[in-house]
Amino acid sequence: MGLIDVKKSIFNLTRQIIRRGETFSIIINAHDQYGRQRVRGGDFLFATLTSTDSSIVGKVIDFNNGTYEVIFFAAWTGITKINIILVHTFEALHFLKTVLWPMEKRVFWTGTFAHNNDSEVTLCEVKSVGTWDNKCEFPEPGALGGNTLLCEKPKTLPCSSLVTLTSKDSGVDVKAAIFNQLREKHADIFLQNVSYVQFANGPKQLIIQESEVKWIREAKNIRDVISMRPCGPDLPLPLSDGFWSGKKWNSFACDTKRWTAGQVKKCLRGKHVFFTGDSTTRQWADELLRILGLKPTTYSRFHTQLHNGIINFQFRFHKYWLGSVKECVHDGQFESDLLDNLTSSDCEYIVVISPWAHYCQWTRISFTERLLYIKSAIKRFRARCPDAPVIIKTSHPQFHGYGGIIPMSSNGMLFEFRRMLQEIFSGMGLHFIDIWAMNLAYPLPNEVHMPVQVIHEELQMFFTHVCNN
Repeated sequence: MGLIDVKKSIFNLTRQIIRRGETFSIIINAHDQYGRQRVRGGDFLFATLTSTDSSIVGKVIDFNNGTYEVIFFAAWTGITKINIILVHTFEALHFLKTVLWPMEKRVFWTGTFAHNNDSEVTLCEVKSVGTWDNKCEFPEPGALGGNTLLCEKPKTLPCSSLVTLTSKDSGVDVKAAIFNQLREKHADIFLQNVSYVQFANGPKQLIIQESEVKWIREAKNIRDVISMRPCGPDLPLPLSDGFWSGKKWNSFACDTKRWTAGQVKKCLRGKHVFFTGDSTTRQWADELLRILGLKPTTYSRFHTQLHNGIINFQFRFHKYWLGSVKECVHDGQFESDLLDNLTSSDCEYIVVISPWAHYCQWTRISFTERLLYIKSAIKRFRARCPDAPVIIKTSHPQFHGYGGIIPMSSNGMLFEFRRMLQEIFSGMGLHFIDIWAMNLAYPLPNEVHMPVQVIHEELQMFFTHVCNN
């Protein structure tokens, strides 16, 4: 059995007449390069519909036998383009999850030690298994459990003099010898002709007709005639997350409202709002302050703070980030530490947590353990402040270019991180802002930092979750 071949595979609509307000399906039959029906599933696919100013993501159902069903909601009328894209073969994704993800020696930093006028640089890594000797140890048992930052000891300076970390090439990145060996053995992961390619054997477009139902036909926006649940904690995943219409995201996850600056100020007045995460969460912080028309009292790439009579707000970058900018070891903050420090008796807190982007290169064991320690900290916080909303912002797709050059932050893995967040934190009374489909459906390429219009619409969902009550 060969790899799935988009030139041999076939997809078709299950019916030809489709009307606005209806759900319909596309069936995909996967074939290999010899034209044979695939007998296993697991291929990672994207499916979208796009028109002149509207777009939506389809829900892919995998029957694990080479057949897939994509469920779409017809949210508008007119000529609509069908896009079915192979992102990863099953074999590629299986390799990423079972070979690369468990592999140690994948995250490295250069640690700078400084005291008076002396400084030294050594190699640092996070280690979760094994033994070691003669290392500088920086354990974070309350945040990372058994994962420990280790640095080679400097020749003259003490371990306590560590001041900055700067991430460097990992053991499986594009410059490392081990990566080249893996690339030769598993070329299907990296070759353009089997990743991020569109299925060709099927209809290129469809025509969505107007509904025959009068009250649907008269509705300007289909969302206006759909009964949706209020936004709240632990919502079930919808069949369709929503659709873009122009610059507006129409959510089906829950009854999202449109919020003005005045309404947001009223909602957040007297609250202590904490955002913790990466640079995509910093985008939330920047856009929130822009909406409110307020300037922070403290601002940097890693720490934003505002305290006035309207809002008490703080954004903190998590510790041990990946990037070329030096991290002061005293700047970042782990989520569990932030939560444990929230001890005010009035419990007027709103907390946003987004724990994923800079941890793509961690092993599965390390990443899972980190999430479980965040979960424990949330439980402690909720025991003190049961009514304070805690929001989990999920991962979103990022297109790195053809060939999947950054394998562990490829979209198949980012989707797995999203699944892990939902699995580990479900049933805890938390609010999920699931931005995957919104970002995937956006008509421009999925960048790490999406345009401000997307961030604005994400915040509209956030406001609805925390301001409705």
